[in-house]
Amino acid sequence: MKRWFKKMLLIQATTIVILSSLSTNKSNWTGMNLTADEISNSIHFQLARGGNCKGEFEKLQPILDRFIEKQLNASYLNNILGKFNSSSITTAETEYNYYLTEKLDGCSVSFIVRNESLVSYSFKDCSKTLYINN
Repeated sequence: MKRWFKKMLLIQATTIVILSSLSTNKSNWTGMNLTADEISNSIHFQLARGGNCKGEFEKLQPILDRFIEKQLNASYLNNILGKFNSSSITTAETEYNYYLTEKLDGCSVSFIVRNESLVSYSFKDCSKTLYINN
């Protein structure tokens, strides 16, 4: 009886390991060359949204700078930042806004996307606007 029980547990454990390794290969994080810390920071930012996640956003700035530098596809931003709060589209570019606090008039970040590449982002504080990249 113990032999069968051990074999069943071994088969189940092996199956779980194989299935989890397959699912990690088809992750939302592929194609962006992110480190484990960057993925962790992205997840923390997404979980903190709706509260005050200003500090969590600051940890993502190196990733965003890399997006601008290497002209990576801006569609990956949804994987990193989550769903945007609002957007406005013109013929030349699209602007995506992410709120960093609970208040709609609170701190936010605005992203400018042109030709499917991130061009710039600016951090908008309640009373002032800081342009981070132009």
